[in-house]
Amino acid sequence: MAENTKELNILVFSDDVTFREDVKAAVGLHPYAGSPEVRFVEAATGPGVINTFADNSFDLAIFDGETKKDGAMSVAHTIAETINPDEVPPVIFVVARQQDEWLARGAGAASVVLKPVNALKLQEEIAKLLK
Repeated sequence: MAENTKELNILVFSDDVTFREDVKAAVGLHPYAGSPEVRFVEAATGPGVINTFADNSFDLAIFDGETKKDGAMSVAHTIAETINPDEVPPVIFVVARQQDEWLARGAGAASVVLKPVNALKLQEEIAKLLK
């Protein structure tokens, strides 16, 4: 899927700047062998996520399941209801508790990983979704 593009566009959503930085560091510029270079777009609010879809198309989104004000799961539902289905990327949710996986799956998660952010696990999930 993404091997034919010049860039791999990844949206990172969290109200926590440290989480966004941790995700970007974990994913790196080439999350799997042969991947295009990653271009990150960050959003800190639900409306910010929605607005990014007006100007960007994404190969993948990574959502912080612990986002406070605009919950990531609620934002995922909003995207699914308001964005053209062909433009909705697979979403990886990063959650604090294994028990939250079912909530993330219910919100449309293609994959769920646990906090703290683990580079190897995150890169493996990206490869599974995009290769």
